[in-house]
Amino acid sequence: MLRKAYTPLSLFLWGVMQFVLGILLLTRPEQTIAVLPNVLAWLLWIAAGDAWVKFFFRRKETKVPLLQAVGLTLLAVNVSAVSFGLQLSISVIFGIWILLNAVGKFLYAFQLRRTGTRGFLTNLIQGIVYLLFGISLLSRPIYRFTTLAVVLGVYCLVSSFSRLVDAVREALGTDIGGKRVRQRIRIKPPVLLTTLMPMRLLQTLDDPDEEAEIAQWTRRETVLENAEPDLEIFLHLGKNVAFGMGHMDIALGDTVYAYGNYNAEAHKLFGAISEGILFTAERESYLRFSTEHENKRLIGYGVVLTQEQKEAIQKSAKTLMEGCSRWYPQEEGSETKEMERLCDAKYYRIEQGPFQVYNVLTTNCVAVANLLCGSAGVDLMSPQGIITPGTYCEFLDRQFRRPKSIVISRTVYR
Repeated sequence: MLRKAYTPLSLFLWGVMQFVLGILLLTRPEQTIAVLPNVLAWLLWIAAGDAWVKFFFRRKETKVPLLQAVGLTLLAVNVSAVSFGLQLSISVIFGIWILLNAVGKFLYAFQLRRTGTRGFLTNLIQGIVYLLFGISLLSRPIYRFTTLAVVLGVYCLVSSFSRLVDAVREALGTDIGGKRVRQRIRIKPPVLLTTLMPMRLLQTLDDPDEEAEIAQWTRRETVLENAEPDLEIFLHLGKNVAFGMGHMDIALGDTVYAYGNYNAEAHKLFGAISEGILFTAERESYLRFSTEHENKRLIGYGVVLTQEQKEAIQKSAKTLMEGCSRWYPQEEGSETKEMERLCDAKYYRIEQGPFQVYNVLTTNCVAVANLLCGSAGVDLMSPQGIITPGTYCEFLDRQFRRPKSIVISRTVYR
């Protein structure tokens, strides 16, 4: 059995730690900022020491690349030596990320305007706020670090409240009783930390001891008797899959639903903006095509649903497809054409709503997968702001590791 990482006690302790950090950042930002580099340095030294121990003494049990151990050591030395540089780096990184979010908000706002969907003004105003804050942070990164600390403090407090509520729900088993894994308070983990998660997973599953790694990842964990997954959410891994950042789609029963930029003729900015295309395919043939023809690794998270939840997903898919028209790939030998031939894939051009436009930052594969799953309670976020497959994968993996969850299986397909 997989050791469940997210027990009520662990969730409670994490919540308390975040609460204390949030209070310190809000009440004593300068003192906390002065101490944090030292704390971070100690944590990095511990992580570096652990990496070296694993590299020298536990190679057969845990594969830790030499580069990882060296990198952690250099990072620990760096943080120990220069706290000023750390503050500068954090401010610059967050400033750039906030500006990228501003770009995402502006793109989404004009996308809503173009498609005649509500929300244009709200997203435009949010984009302006992000833009002003990002420029302010980058123009005077050290002087604005205290302001950033306050923002992070607020985030820690809200996130701690979410974790404490989760701890109570976990102890009471409300997710199992209510057949839901919805994030009641929409606190996404920092996207900066989850975007590259698919790349790390691909490296893990391509380990020389591949069989052992796959056996470790392929698990079935549930307190529900005789439960079989009705829904499976797939994370696609591959060096050429969205620049290594992954792809998401879902399978309800024997039918796969996927969304992406499948019309190459409509690509802009190397496919970052394109025409929104939805397709359905037969599950088993689609898995074979993805693993054998496209040479991908897939991680599937199995979810057990009630009959009402299955019907809700089917209704959401039907509603989405009612605003579509059939689209037929023309380029012979392309992957879309091969999928049509080998997987009985049927393509649909979305004609209504924001998903008419595929946008890699917002209206992407994750947003559609979450839109369909959200009707059944497997809901993480609204299709606003930057969302990535890594963010959704982190959410699903966290739910899978909770003792009382309807996410009951994690399977590696290769």
